[in-house]
Amino acid sequence: MTDDNRDNIKDDDEKSDEQSVNFLLSLLKGDADIEETENPEGAPRSTAEISFPFKEGNYTRRDISLIVSSDSLRVFISLILEHDQLPFTFEEILKEIDRHQIIHGINRQLIQELVNTINSNHQPIRNVLICEGTPAEPGKDGKIHYKFNVKVSTVFDSESDEPIDYKELHLINNVSKGDLLATRVPSTPSIAGLDVFGKEIIPPPPRVVSFVAGDNVDVSEDKNSCYAAVDGKVQLDKKIIHVSPIHIVSTDVDLRSGNINFNGSVMVLGKVLSGFTIKASKDITILGTVEAAHLIAGRNIIIKSGFIGQNRGKIQCKGDLTVKFIEAGIVECHGNLLVESSIITSQVTAYQNIRFSSNKRGQIIGGDITAVDGIICKEVGSKIGTPTKISIGDKKIIRDRLTETVSSISALELKLKKIKMLQAQDKEKFTQALSQLNEEQKQEIIELITNKDTYEKKFKFLTGKKSKLQILYNRPTLAQLQVKGIAHSGVIVQVGNHKRELKESLAQIIFSDDPFNKKVALKPL
Repeated sequence: MTDDNRDNIKDDDEKSDEQSVNFLLSLLKGDADIEETENPEGAPRSTAEISFPFKEGNYTRRDISLIVSSDSLRVFISLILEHDQLPFTFEEILKEIDRHQIIHGINRQLIQELVNTINSNHQPIRNVLICEGTPAEPGKDGKIHYKFNVKVSTVFDSESDEPIDYKELHLINNVSKGDLLATRVPSTPSIAGLDVFGKEIIPPPPRVVSFVAGDNVDVSEDKNSCYAAVDGKVQLDKKIIHVSPIHIVSTDVDLRSGNINFNGSVMVLGKVLSGFTIKASKDITILGTVEAAHLIAGRNIIIKSGFIGQNRGKIQCKGDLTVKFIEAGIVECHGNLLVESSIITSQVTAYQNIRFSSNKRGQIIGGDITAVDGIICKEVGSKIGTPTKISIGDKKIIRDRLTETVSSISALELKLKKIKMLQAQDKEKFTQALSQLNEEQKQEIIELITNKDTYEKKFKFLTGKKSKLQILYNRPTLAQLQVKGIAHSGVIVQVGNHKRELKESLAQIIFSDDPFNKKVALKPL
């Protein structure tokens, strides 16, 4: 080998070494740029996510590199072209893409621009997004929006200035027939995608929800709403919506259950302790004793045991009341009152009859008892002269209403008289005098004048009501008090407008109204 050949080989080796160094420096510089800049168009940051499908041959001076993202939705291209190398062609790039079986989302226009750019300036192109697949679009899960408190729990407002009432637990979701209970938002379907290799991307299906209608729940035709079919309470039990017309308390009504306010019927399997309230729009049934509590029913009340009111407990019902006994209680019954054994030292008003179911007892001892349609009992009063007053007929009720009406009429008369005096004043003097009053006094004067028409209409209505009540009050009473056993001395019996106090005990007697002689008539049973 000649010296010239040795020099040429040496020069080629030096050029090769220089090219290798330049290539490595180029790669290092490229890596440095990628790390320092933002991730372009979602390009992967680590070599673990990419592959380097270089062309065969001398890639140190002319190179095409494709990077596919880990989700196969993006392809990035890098190009290196030295000045002494042949220019790239558009078809060459497409062939390289096709060699990697990339068929979807190819940006041909951008590829052509990149080819033109590197062929003209020979500046390396790194990690440019040239292919982008179609990502899958997941659907939206269906949802149910409940219009009631799904998780009923007791929460007390500790920050309130008002004292905490530990009896008001609010554990019942009351609903009325036709109330909206829940609405459904249907799910939207998912849309499949396509990666750069043409492979379909199937997204997970959305969650489909629907109502599970339990007892007394109606679902709309479009299945997107459900409603209460009856009055009662709504609750969610294992995703099933129920409406129950009956609220059952399996224990006593105490601090565990709290006060009960229910739009339906209530049944208590235990007793009702003192100080608690049960309010039901329909019936109330108590299997145990009712202490000094307050019961309010829109219909009937049944108390299997007795009512021990301690002069504080009160029962109000729009229908019938059935109870074993009443002791020191307050009762207002708009229907019939059926007592098994006795009424003792109580205040009772029944707008219909009072009857006793026990043939052996049936006692009324002490208190003030009123029955519009009459009373049938076995014994009234006691041997020791316990103060007992019995009122038969509606006169007492009418008299109370008449007294209330007359009082309201008097108050309206006074207001109308004041208005008349104000209207008689000179307008200029009135305005001047009004300006000297404080704001509260001004408001009172203005309210009197502006409500004149309202006061006159109400006065006319109450005057008519008074006349009707007076007619009813003067009618004879047909109801009677029938005592099958003994009516003890000292008992005061009022029938209609007439009153009689027994000076001696009487047996098996009927008390009735005698409007002609204006007294309480007596006749044997």
